[in-house]
Amino acid sequence: MVNVEYLDGPALHRWLTRAVAELVARRAEINKLNVFPVPDADTGSNMAHTMEAALAEVNNLPAAHQCDITKLTAAIAVGAVKGARGNSGMVLSQVLRGLAQSAVSDRITGRTVQQALTTANKFVHHAIIEPVEGTVVTVLRAAAIAANQAPTDSLIDVLTAATTAAAIALANTPSQLAVLRDAGVVDAGAQGLVLLLETMLDEVSGGTIETSTNPSFQPPKPKALSIKVVGTAAPGSVDMFTQLLGATRITAPTNTKSNPTEQPQQGKTPPKPRSPFGQPTQLARLWNHQPPTIDTP
Repeated sequence: MVNVEYLDGPALHRWLTRAVAELVARRAEINKLNVFPVPDADTGSNMAHTMEAALAEVNNLPAAHQCDITKLTAAIAVGAVKGARGNSGMVLSQVLRGLAQSAVSDRITGRTVQQALTTANKFVHHAIIEPVEGTVVTVLRAAAIAANQAPTDSLIDVLTAATTAAAIALANTPSQLAVLRDAGVVDAGAQGLVLLLETMLDEVSGGTIETSTNPSFQPPKPKALSIKVVGTAAPGSVDMFTQLLGATRITAPTNTKSNPTEQPQQGKTPPKPRSPFGQPTQLARLWNHQPPTIDTP
């Protein structure tokens, strides 16, 4: 087994490509797990779409920029934010935003991952008014804590610690959330996050992906959930998911070109933060292909 000490631009691009492929392959399985907050069986589809949007943004970069970690991670964050669907996609976009803000050198190291998970955890907790335990929020926090308690700050040790803790937290989600326990499933969004961590660990270790959980779940038939929605968005829409968390959905610019010198078209200004969730303070910088700066949410 070959362990790499860091991920450079091409390696990170490979991880992103593999992560998309894994999410697409497991999309139907993750959809079957989706019973919270709305039992509409689309979490796998939403997460796959979010990552596909991130990959598309990267693939639109000039070839030279695809080897530049800061430009690459910025593109990943921009693509994820623009393409985020549903609650799970919005949370995932914040995780990738954390990676972009932590990647300040030419490589992804163990310390980068520690900082990225810590920052992402802060972003998500600041974004969600009342975090619910037993969801992706719980699993992300477990990964962040474990990453920072790894025996060394090597990339393999940090990712191993984070992935192991996330998998354990995932397995415990039914004991924390009654709707999951009643349906006999783990949290769908958390399963998607664990899959992404496992894929990155696999990229670093050079091993074969053996996902932490792959049960043969039957499509659950949960009772309808009673959820208080603030706002007037249509049931099941992306805006409804953001309103569940007391946020306002971003309306991103419609032009999709990624020329770093190109300015947004007249009348299509970069998005401005209007509320915490899904609206990073530096989204305008990312959209304009400027290196993100590290801040504290």
